[in-house]
Amino acid sequence: MEKLKNLITVVLIISMILAYSSYSIQVFAAVSEDEYIILTEEIYENSIKENDNIVAVPYDICIDFSSNITLFSNNEEGTCFHLAYYINGIPYGFEMTHYVREITTPNGNIVRVNEHTSELPDWYIEATSNYASEMGISATKEDESTIYYNCHSYAWYLNDSDNIYWMNDPTMYYSSIDQSYTEVQYPREGDIICYWQTSDSGSHLNVHSGIVVDVLTEGSNALESIVVESKWGPLGRYIHRGDQCPYVPSFGGNANIIKFYRPRTNSLHNLSEDMSPFTLNKTLAYNGDITDKYAMYEFDVTDSMPYLITIDSNVSTNIKFYDSNMNYTNVSGFDIGNGKRGYIYTFDEGINYFRIQNVSGSTDANIVINVYPHNGHRQINAVYEDEDYHSYSCECGEIIHEIHRWREYSLTQVVCKDCRHIKKLPGSGFVPIIKGINPNTEME
Repeated sequence: MEKLKNLITVVLIISMILAYSSYSIQVFAAVSEDEYIILTEEIYENSIKENDNIVAVPYDICIDFSSNITLFSNNEEGTCFHLAYYINGIPYGFEMTHYVREITTPNGNIVRVNEHTSELPDWYIEATSNYASEMGISATKEDESTIYYNCHSYAWYLNDSDNIYWMNDPTMYYSSIDQSYTEVQYPREGDIICYWQTSDSGSHLNVHSGIVVDVLTEGSNALESIVVESKWGPLGRYIHRGDQCPYVPSFGGNANIIKFYRPRTNSLHNLSEDMSPFTLNKTLAYNGDITDKYAMYEFDVTDSMPYLITIDSNVSTNIKFYDSNMNYTNVSGFDIGNGKRGYIYTFDEGINYFRIQNVSGSTDANIVINVYPHNGHRQINAVYEDEDYHSYSCECGEIIHEIHRWREYSLTQVVCKDCRHIKKLPGSGFVPIIKGINPNTEME
């Protein structure tokens, strides 16, 4: 029991030390807090900064048991000693091995993360299982202690328990270099909350990130009015009120500034089943500031259903769909003729995001975006064009071209499921196109 109390006490200290992880220190190390701060401040002086906040460091850093700094490049393996607790001045812990990886922000800038090759020891997971209640924090645990991901990675990269990356520094996401996110005064569901603290040198450190899952008092940014889901360092992931976490002074933390972030968008639009189709026109540059190269549109969706988005552009573009927490979904487009592309995507109710970027590298893009409710009308009246494609008129007014979907018709023939064009199989005789088949007849 005494050993457990020591562990819980030191875990709180570790949670405070983890606050300095925004300096790209690998988790925590068996050095004193004073030594740790000195090392992080040395790293800070040699990092790329913006308004006293770190934007990027050119390497990943690990402090070993003797306080030596080791640098790791991308995909390189590193091993660090992780402190669990002290007994009679003797540190007890374990070694963890990780690889340095690179991920990108929505705007394509690199963020360095760590991928651990093994999980925390079972005794550590068990000993920290009731951390919140032991510390008197009112919180609901959603996931057990794990070294695979941390608060910044969960909030900024992927809010899923399958997340495998530990992110030390999320600053790039909201820096002027990247501008994927912008600071807002009053939060709403889906925003990212960050707990900042002021160092002795006067610089501001982002010590903790979480996702706002509810705002109890509309128009308020007070911590007690906000419900957050966040991962607490290597400890569990919790749903908690904004003022109920180890990073605030009432529970031993040093956070004294709260900031909220939201994806930077160009405009907000409402989507519903009975909406009127609308058009968005945008010119996207091929060079210059990143915000001139892309547009991000915010869709407030009333009815979760498929929607059709068509893109008419004079140059190549990159399309991305995101949910309210900026989790990315890959959506395959299709040709609708005359250089246009179509995308059908089922948006969830609530806030969603649609992003388009000029990727030509040489020419400004003149973009015309049309958004329609989509009611499964793409399989109507397909007409044969050639041996590879058929087309049909969509009720939104577009002519859609698609590749034939062949099905077995006889021992020597196949038929397109949509336009009913029949062709011979290799080695068989000539087979004419069969006329008069009802195109709306369902095929087995």
